[in-house]
Amino acid sequence: MVATTEALLDNGASESRISATGFGDCILQIQSPLLAHRVILYHQDDELRYRLFPGGGAEQVIHLEKYDDVPPARNELLLFKNLAVSQIDFKRWLESSFLRFSITRAYFLDGLEATSKNDLLCQLSQMEVPPKEDLFRVVAYPKSLEQYIINQIFGDHLLDKGWDIHPLDYTKTLFAVNCSPTCIRYSFRPAAELFLTPSDGHARVAGQTCKASGKLTEALCVSGFEPRKRGVAIDVGAAPGGWTQVLAETMDTVVAIDPAALHADVLALTNVVHIRQQSQAATEEIIAAVGQDKTIDLLVCDINRHPEEMISILKPLLGMLRSGGMIILTLKYRGKGKEKAGGVEKLKEELGPGFHKVKILWLTANTENERTAVARKK
Repeated sequence: MVATTEALLDNGASESRISATGFGDCILQIQSPLLAHRVILYHQDDELRYRLFPGGGAEQVIHLEKYDDVPPARNELLLFKNLAVSQIDFKRWLESSFLRFSITRAYFLDGLEATSKNDLLCQLSQMEVPPKEDLFRVVAYPKSLEQYIINQIFGDHLLDKGWDIHPLDYTKTLFAVNCSPTCIRYSFRPAAELFLTPSDGHARVAGQTCKASGKLTEALCVSGFEPRKRGVAIDVGAAPGGWTQVLAETMDTVVAIDPAALHADVLALTNVVHIRQQSQAATEEIIAAVGQDKTIDLLVCDINRHPEEMISILKPLLGMLRSGGMIILTLKYRGKGKEKAGGVEKLKEELGPGFHKVKILWLTANTENERTAVARKK
């Protein structure tokens, strides 16, 4: 039986249709294979899955093979099968999540399928003409499919029947993804469910002083760190101040340690203290800045040193961390993977028995040779 546009385009009918079988699916188009791999790792970790994704994300995340791209695109497709929340809630989450900077497009789908482009043309041609006020935007993967739908299906067939498309003033979105040689999944969704990639791909943190700010924002989210009232943080290797700026938003006091200058906007923050020395030679100044009666809640470091050297630099400060306090460190490796093997055990050994919950994460904001370490003090 051929579905009618009345059933497919009515918001209420469409929502009830999806809710009968769960919340539908979403295919995310990720910017690179490495980023897609990291998103999968997040979803496979039960603790992070429920911390990072709404309702735990989806029943399953499947890495789809790509079809019909010439030349092959770098983008990867991840199918979030049976979403745990409604598609509109998943889209709203995407717009606020740090993962939005890794995503090119999001395709919200239900149960509609075609076996080929010709079959898709036949199915759409047999649907009732939508109301005149409905304008469609076509969002499809790959681009060749999108162009086929716009030029051949709409241009040669549907426009003459009374359908209309518009890239900006649209009220509905036609999603379509070529999932296999014999399967094109498609759906009609309200305009509000179209996820738009951030126009400034570098602005991971609003008003940031450097790109590295996004790395700490993601690390804080992934680690589950919750700032407490009158909390104190130390940022070692702080210049030009991107991480310090992020910390200053939630911490009562941030001690930024770096011989180099901080950005003027960071220096202007009233809860930031800048110590222009190497941390190893500034113990007294750090104690004075923190306060004799206070301990450190969070110690962060993003210096360009080998992990073992970094821990050696930070050791004098580790004793100042309170019980339950956290460290977040960027580990910068020089090898092709050999050094990363056994990283957690090596880090545990370097930190000593006073730390637990040690994890090494590959954030979406990390480079290929970076990892981020988090640990809590017992």
